[in-house]
Amino acid sequence: MALSDYADIQVSFEAQTVTRAGFGTLLFITEDTTFASAEVNGPYASLSEVENDYATGTEPYAFAQEAFAQGEGFSSLKIGHKDATDDTWTDIIANIINDTDADWYALAVETRTAADIELVAAEAQARGRLYIAVSTEQAILDDQDDTDIASTLLSQNYSRTAVLYKSDGDSTYPEAAWFGRMLPEDPGATNWAYKSLSGVATDSFTSSERGALRSKRCNYYESVAGNPITYAGYTSEAGKYLDIIRGVDWLQTRMQEDYIALQTSQDRIPYVGGGEIIESEVVRRRLDIAVD
Repeated sequence: MALSDYADIQVSFEAQTVTRAGFGTLLFITEDTTFASAEVNGPYASLSEVENDYATGTEPYAFAQEAFAQGEGFSSLKIGHKDATDDTWTDIIANIINDTDADWYALAVETRTAADIELVAAEAQARGRLYIAVSTEQAILDDQDDTDIASTLLSQNYSRTAVLYKSDGDSTYPEAAWFGRMLPEDPGATNWAYKSLSGVATDSFTSSERGALRSKRCNYYESVAGNPITYAGYTSEAGKYLDIIRGVDWLQTRMQEDYIALQTSQDRIPYVGGGEIIESEVVRRRLDIAVD
């Protein structure tokens, strides 16, 4: 006689773990009508996977092509959809985060319109995302003009938006290439400046135009001594750069995750000496990893 003949009891357990937030996932929001508004597809790990959902010649395909052209490292692209008529950029970002998919960090959008960029930048700032905006505005190159989008975002001190001037930005996606090049790198481990982007043409500037770009903290891509480079990893807040923002976001989030993991792995953190445990296992341990 077996006990299971009378009592069939199955015992299982699931280890308590904390899901780690990713800092390499990129969301591209398009006005392509292949899918419904606020729908998000992916993550895609290669261009061939994107081809299963989007035809060559579409904007999502063109964006993915530039992102995946930067090497083997980039492996997490999501594509969201905006109704060009009914949705504002503010609404669609909120709808995607609240109702569809909030598991992404970096943001790029199809629009190049200054008013749209300003709306997206405000959402990125409020929601803790990292956004690269591309503009072709000639006024950015004029140091006497403060009506351009780079000047506007600079005046609002947006630390989570980087403006990239690109003369052919209306027909290309240089931000896809820049994200594709940099997102595989560990947060804080590398500078976003002085990077070459595969398949991206450089611009040429006069010294005056270069001065205007720098004074407005607007990034650009040019050839220096025969080397194509990004310059300079600016965000639209003085003293803040893309690598710093991403590194700080990583540190804060990982510490929060470490704290939750510590609490769930212990029956109780003691009142006496508990602070030292948290300092050692959460704060100092994560800071040591950050230093490495």
